[in-house]
Amino acid sequence: MNKASQKGFGLRVADRTVLMIDGASTAAASRAVGWTIDFKKLRKVVQEQTHLVRARYFSLAAAKIEDGEDGAERALKGLLDFLAYNGFVVDTRFVRPYDDGSGRTRLRGSMAVSIALKLVSDSPRIDHILLFTGDGSLAPAVEEAQRIGARVTVVGTMKGDNVSDGLRRQADFFVELDDLRDQIERERT
Repeated sequence: MNKASQKGFGLRVADRTVLMIDGASTAAASRAVGWTIDFKKLRKVVQEQTHLVRARYFSLAAAKIEDGEDGAERALKGLLDFLAYNGFVVDTRFVRPYDDGSGRTRLRGSMAVSIALKLVSDSPRIDHILLFTGDGSLAPAVEEAQRIGARVTVVGTMKGDNVSDGLRRQADFFVELDDLRDQIERERT
């Protein structure tokens, strides 16, 4: 098996595994490949392949959704509620929205510190971390998780520079998101 890339997740049945999803990075990767992830399917696929200890989803969110705000914040709240209801631990950092100058509301902030802390703190009790992200700032945390003893598979896409080369090289395995399409794509309605 090639260290740099593989098809499927490369999980072992007996492995204690944590699924970690960087919401913003994964949304960007999903846009780059042109399809949407069905997180319920993803969780089921991982559970069928390994001993899934925990599924985590990390997201920034507006502190308060008010009447008149665009649908993006409402859609995010709906997604986070859906994930929590379907067995994900949702780690949300509330931030204040700002206008990006073009009339669109954006959120400023990063989940990298929260993700890095969970990567390192979960590592002593975990065999494998399945990390959906492209954020290169997480490479040192991935390295530390590996030093502690966990294997780390990074899932992302090479399309549109959505995954850091340093992160991809640090991971034990890299899985191209588009290779998982037939397993985890959300059906269009």
